[in-house]
Amino acid sequence: MEDDLAKYVDVIILPLEGIGTYCELGAFAVNKSLLPKIILINDEKFKKSKSFINLGPIDLIKKNNPNNLIYYTKGKEIDVINPIVDKIRLKRFDKEITYDLENLFNLSRYILYLIAIFQPIDNLEIEKLLKILNREKVKSKYIDSAIQILTQKNRIEQDFDSNLKSIYFLSDDGHNYVYEELIKKLKVKRDFTNIRSDILNERFKQKRKFMSKDKKLLV
Repeated sequence: MEDDLAKYVDVIILPLEGIGTYCELGAFAVNKSLLPKIILINDEKFKKSKSFINLGPIDLIKKNNPNNLIYYTKGKEIDVINPIVDKIRLKRFDKEITYDLENLFNLSRYILYLIAIFQPIDNLEIEKLLKILNREKVKSKYIDSAIQILTQKNRIEQDFDSNLKSIYFLSDDGHNYVYEELIKKLKVKRDFTNIRSDILNERFKQKRKFMSKDKKLLV
C-alpha cells in the first residue's frame, strides 16, 4: 500500500506523537519514493537522543533533506505551523490532474458519490457498480482502504443489516458536505435528485413485490 500511495501523495506531514507514528515513520522512511516527501515534526527534547528512531528513520530523513525535520518546544507547538506551510508552498508539484480510479484518493471520492446516491450500500454492491462502469482494475483492498479514508474523514458511517453484513451511508458531516457543498459546486442538484428518486422508487417496487409474494405464501 505504501508503494501505491507514493505515486499519488505530494507530502506526508508526520507528527511523532506515539507508538503508532513510530511504526508509520519506519515504514515510510525505508520507502525511497516516500522518503523525500516526509516532513517530520518532533519534540525538541528528543533531538539529540541516541535512540533507534533518531539513529534510524530520522537519520535517513536528515541525510535526504535536513530541512524536512522540524522541532517544537513543549507548549509552543503552534509555532511550527507557519514553517510547515511555507515548506509546502515552496515545493513544486508538477503533477498532471487525473481521474484514474487506481488513485486511492480519486477512488475514495468516487465511492463517496456512490454511497450518497445508493445508500445504504454494502461492499459487494460497490464492487458490482464499479464493474458495471468498466472499473475492473480497482482491487477489493483499494475499496476497503477508500472506505477507511471516508470513515476517518467522518464522511460516512457503518452499520449492519439483518444478515450482519456491513452497510454504509452518509454521516451528518458527509450529508452536509454532499448536499450543501458538493452538489451546489458541481451544479448537479436536479440530476442527483432524479437519480436518487429512481433508485428509491425501484427499491420500493422490489420490496412491495417481495411483500406480495410473502402474503400469497401466508394465504
